[in-house]
Amino acid sequence: MKRARKYKHLNVTILCIIFVLYLLITILLTVLYEVLPLYNLFGIWGKDSFYETIVTGMYSSLIDFLVFSVLLTFLLSRWETKNIIKNYLDEIEACRFWFSEQAAYKLRSLIRLLQEENVLSLNLTKCYLFNVQLKKTKFIDCQMMGAVLSNSNFEHSEFTRSNLQGAFCEGTAFKSCTFETCGLRLLKCTNANMSSIKMNDCNLEMTDFTKADLRYSILKNCNLKKVIFLDCNLERANLIGCKNIHVPDLIKCQTLKYAKLDAEIIDLVKQLCPSLLE
Repeated sequence: MKRARKYKHLNVTILCIIFVLYLLITILLTVLYEVLPLYNLFGIWGKDSFYETIVTGMYSSLIDFLVFSVLLTFLLSRWETKNIIKNYLDEIEACRFWFSEQAAYKLRSLIRLLQEENVLSLNLTKCYLFNVQLKKTKFIDCQMMGAVLSNSNFEHSEFTRSNLQGAFCEGTAFKSCTFETCGLRLLKCTNANMSSIKMNDCNLEMTDFTKADLRYSILKNCNLKKVIFLDCNLERANLIGCKNIHVPDLIKCQTLKYAKLDAEIIDLVKQLCPSLLE
């Protein structure tokens, strides 16, 4: 199907090139009408009106070619594109609740194809995307509740206004990803690589970061209510401005070395477990 799309785009390009060449030839003949009349030929070719008729007919053909070839092909191309996108979305729907390796790779291919069509808003709720490569992918207004994303690679991807509530992300690579206004409640991120991530205005309530790597991460205006930080690496992380941080849970992390925290949080950490800041 992807190859057919390439051929379709090629056909439209060829038609446009032919139209431009035909237009240039018509303009050239019009300019030469006064310079190169066909008086020196015999019979019908010797009549000046024949030359004029030919040029006039070429202009009529240009209009026909533009309307019935280029324009029609373009409209058919747009219609076919919409049908292809609909088929891709229907296939994603068919893969929902299908928990197998085959489903994971099929979904990955469908997501990539839709990315090429600039379709970034998808419903991937309860979809199985285990152990797949989806680096540098954009997810905008996506529904991914309860999706299985474990052991997959999303490095340098962007998540905007997307809902990943209850998604399974054990061992998932989110390195250098950005999360903007996302619902990340009840996320399971045990052993996940989330170093250098940027989160802004995200709800992380009851998310599990057990043994996760959050080094160099920046979390702004995020809700960290009842977040599990057990053995989590927060070295050089920036949690300034985050809400509902429960310090007794925070100090269960592996380290807070060079981490940036609000002053009152730092004071409580120094009282309860100062070695985490060293």
